[in-house]
Amino acid sequence: MEFSKESTAFNDRLGGKLEALVTATGIRQGDAVLFNNLDKDYPNVAVANVGPTVAGLDDNEAMDLSKENVRQAVGKAVVLLADEGSNKVVLDGLNSPETVAEAATLAAWKFESTKSMENQGVPVVVEPLNKDDRDLFDRGMIYGGAQNLARLLTEIPANILTPSNFAEQMIRTLCPCGITVDIQDRDWIESKKLFGVLEASKGSCEPPLFAVVGYCAGDKNDKPMAFTGHATTYDTGGMCIRECDDMAYKKRHVASAATIVGMMKGIAQLSLPVNVYAYIPLFENATSGTAMHASDVFNALDGKSVNVDNTNFVNRLAMADTLLYAASTNPKLLVHVNTLSHIAHTVFGEVATPLFTNNQMLWKEVERAGATMGDRAWLLPRYERKRQMITSDPLADMAVLGEGGMLLDDLPKSAAFANEFMADLDFVHLELAGVTKNTDEVTYPYLRREFATGRLTRTLMQMIYQMGCPHDPPAIKPAPVRK
Repeated sequence: MEFSKESTAFNDRLGGKLEALVTATGIRQGDAVLFNNLDKDYPNVAVANVGPTVAGLDDNEAMDLSKENVRQAVGKAVVLLADEGSNKVVLDGLNSPETVAEAATLAAWKFESTKSMENQGVPVVVEPLNKDDRDLFDRGMIYGGAQNLARLLTEIPANILTPSNFAEQMIRTLCPCGITVDIQDRDWIESKKLFGVLEASKGSCEPPLFAVVGYCAGDKNDKPMAFTGHATTYDTGGMCIRECDDMAYKKRHVASAATIVGMMKGIAQLSLPVNVYAYIPLFENATSGTAMHASDVFNALDGKSVNVDNTNFVNRLAMADTLLYAASTNPKLLVHVNTLSHIAHTVFGEVATPLFTNNQMLWKEVERAGATMGDRAWLLPRYERKRQMITSDPLADMAVLGEGGMLLDDLPKSAAFANEFMADLDFVHLELAGVTKNTDEVTYPYLRREFATGRLTRTLMQMIYQMGCPHDPPAIKPAPVRK
């Protein structure tokens, strides 16, 4: 057992009592233990075991274990303190204050806005113990805060977070950071021939909107990076109506747009020297007499006809035109963040986010960012057979679900549909549907399982940082031999 510098000083202040308690209790790596009434200034003290200080980047785990061990242990400690009633948590920097701040900011967060005031807890404030850690700690809080913003937008109930309310949230949150937010109405959507958005939303009385979000802090001659995501504020499945439990969860179909909003705020707060634009349709997929029918045929912005063979998947229809519109702006690259495939959580659980790309360098940037942030993506192949399955429809040029129907609603087929609308751009397709919830608190103790996770927000921020501020990646530590 080895105490950090700050822990050693605190233990000396207590006459060795802390070390004696820790030795007697025993703390597993990644875990934390709470002690009470040891010190008058700090009535609640949590001790976390962050494991080896030189764990490094493990190529088997595709993760910087030094950082993730800190996140897990610190996250567990902050949850213990918050649940004990502490409203201010002062943290040892553990030689990694940025990572400590990320974990603490995420672990301290709860969604309680819809409770009455008497049932809401006091927000937990996190602070560095060592004032010299302040700058790096603040940077970590920006990363954690951006992800918490994504979690907030994903968690707000659908009767509150309508398309217009989501738009207001974006304006209120992003404009003070110097980000432009242009919210366009139905007339504009129609004038741009983005009929996929109109068709996907026509079963709802809530009018659709389209957001163009811009952050320009790079060279004015540099092409921007483009991001797309959908804010489907509620999704009944349309005429192919969902089961109730599934439908209740679909308020989180704003997750991809929420992640992008959090990412945009974060890169602005970090003042990254890049140009980034995001394109987000905001709509409801509802059930009514005006909703799309199963087997309706629709023409996308590029003229391709699309058979809506299952109205559960009209989000893909809206994203088809959104991708075409984003591609028409001639960006440097296009990152498509989405929740379009039901099967993602079954295949991957919370372990990683499935990724498809036509550019190996982009994959390496996302892989490196995910390893740094402890929030991995995993590359999957783009086989021609999957493209054939969505382009061999008897009624139209392609189908939203395609050959095999629901039985073969697999990730590559979902990606193949989106890839048809990305032109010849370098692109990344990320499927978030599996990581918007946390059912594995052992791996992610800093993300409370009852709330949305906001995952990949920090990874996307880190990817943009790496590309905007190039630097050498850390050396990879070989995976340990498992006996």
